[in-house]
Amino acid sequence: AATDLVCNAVLKRREFKTREEQTFDYYNIDTNQKEKYCLPSTANENQFIILDACRDSTNRIVDKVLTCVSLVEDDEARELGAKDMERSRLIDAWSRILELRHNADA
Repeated sequence: AATDLVCNAVLKRREFKTREEQTFDYYNIDTNQKEKYCLPSTANENQFIILDACRDSTNRIVDKVLTCVSLVEDDEARELGAKDMERSRLIDAWSRILELRHNADA
């Protein structure tokens, strides 16, 4: 739907490395017609984070989302408790590393 359309436009712009407006054809399933979409030249493709549920692992998706939230540093980020979640994930990661080292030595 719309999300796929924007993602494809962002990926195409990154591929072509141009800020010029580019028009993309797509098939609108609601109207059963071919239509055009144009990502505005003012849109900064570097401000989009593309999550591909088919290719990205769960950890990669979580990392991308947490990175976004931690970079924002606004009321919403504080509400979500991003810093606490990041700290908790680091503690969990180190615990797993220590457990793996312990099991490897045993």
